[in-house]
Amino acid sequence: MSLDPNTNILLVDDDLIASRIMKEHFTSLGYSFCKLASRVSEALAICRQEPPDIIVMDSHLEEEFDGLKAAEVIYKDYHIPLVILSGYPKEFLVKQNPVADLFICLVKPLLIEELLVAIGNILPHRQR
Repeated sequence: MSLDPNTNILLVDDDLIASRIMKEHFTSLGYSFCKLASRVSEALAICRQEPPDIIVMDSHLEEEFDGLKAAEVIYKDYHIPLVILSGYPKEFLVKQNPVADLFICLVKPLLIEELLVAIGNILPHRQR
């Protein structure tokens, strides 16, 4: 499934190298509307000002919110679909926080193609 090249993607990860590499992959595939946030506060500000079509977020962020709690707040307040990236399988994340069951969770390391398929599958279900 191919994505519209105008799909607005927000990548939230406190690992700036990983998020820049992911952004470069998206850009090389023609997806030019990709923003980066390294903190939950940045992601929330972007959601308020210019809501993305989808958010790709790391499950483990080094701050007051972990990625799952941040995903829960973003989904509840802004109804933006999320893909959660983690080093752990979804079953583990759901045991840690049942809200993980609401999102597509992909285990790192992953291929960019896997992420594109997940995004392509979730976008048609977005509530506008």
